Amino acid sequence: MLLTLFSQVGGIIWLMCLPVFAKINARGMRFIYRTALKTASFLVIYTISVVWIVPPLAKWQCGRVPLPVWSNA
Repeated sequence: MLLTLFSQVGGIIWLMCLPVFAKINARGMRFIYRTALKTASFLVIYTISVVWIVPPLAKWQCGRVPLPVWSNA
């Protein structure tokens, strides 16, 4: 719920990461390595989702377009 408060898609992406977390837990590594690997995998999946998956979905679903942040007008 905390991730969903920060980002509307954060909670959904966390749910998508649960199978990955289960595979990491099954490997039998030390706690610190498991935690670091889970954090890294979440950040990678979150970044990929927010950069390449969410914008096309927002445009298709709601007709939203990105703000012109990089325009030189």
